[in-house]
Amino acid sequence: MRVWCWATVAVLAIGCSSTGRPPPQSGTAEAMARGDYPSALAQADQALARHPGNAWLLYERGAALVSLGQLDEGLATLRRAEVAFRHAPEQALAVYRRALALEYAGRCREAADEYTRYAALVGDAQPKLATDALAHIRFCAMAPPSASAPPEAERAERAERARLERAATDERAMRAEVAQTETVRALTAENYRAALDDADRGLAAAPGDAWLLYNKGAALADLGRLDEALAVLREAEARFAPGDLHGRSVAVYRRAIALELANRCEEANAEMQRYAQMVAPSQPEAAQRAITHIRYCVTSPTRRTF
Repeated sequence: MRVWCWATVAVLAIGCSSTGRPPPQSGTAEAMARGDYPSALAQADQALARHPGNAWLLYERGAALVSLGQLDEGLATLRRAEVAFRHAPEQALAVYRRALALEYAGRCREAADEYTRYAALVGDAQPKLATDALAHIRFCAMAPPSASAPPEAERAERAERARLERAATDERAMRAEVAQTETVRALTAENYRAALDDADRGLAAAPGDAWLLYNKGAALADLGRLDEALAVLREAEARFAPGDLHGRSVAVYRRAIALELANRCEEANAEMQRYAQMVAPSQPEAAQRAITHIRYCVTSPTRRTF
């Protein structure tokens, strides 16, 4: 997960209004990737006229409004999206997007409420994401509204903005960006075959893109193609910039989790140790949680899921 990055949080999509699945492509994803938020809002509104009440279109509209600085209307629209979504992973996206918007606005008490709700929604299935959300609460509480993100997050956000600016003027980069958005959406919906296809389509446009490789590896792991997944996740780690600790560490962590779920505990433990060593200087709590995983894998040889 890319912290402080709209593109990953937004997981934009396309569905049918009766089911909450994405409707025919609205064009909002491409407009958001270009940073053209007025067009994104207009296209979301046009699509909602054809598919009223569609959860994903409401989500896209809320994201566009927030990006335009229309915070209260954006929050209200994201609440409508949450209600329209039928599954917890999708509902969690709407909650998380509201939490980020409130945090950036310095409305920390409201942001804390939303992050707490998000942690409750994802905690059983994705405890690391829940813990990361609670860390946002601490940061917002400690910092005045004008405070900047932590240095590592600032660097990640600057890199992401630069990548999106390049995508806005590069057709191949744009195709890769749209594929990345659709890949994350498919992973969130647990449609791993579609996620793999989307990642491959993006990699055809942008070979060697680290995040597309990461998401391809995650999809392969969830499809049970473990050895292929491990190889792709190793390539993803190698493709992340040397200074991108977040990217490199999550690739290691994803390999460790895949190995742990396959009960290949010796290999999982080695990867968890690597992850702990990488993050310990800046995230000692995350390092300690990784060590806990090691003990759990050793003592639970028949476990298959969290």
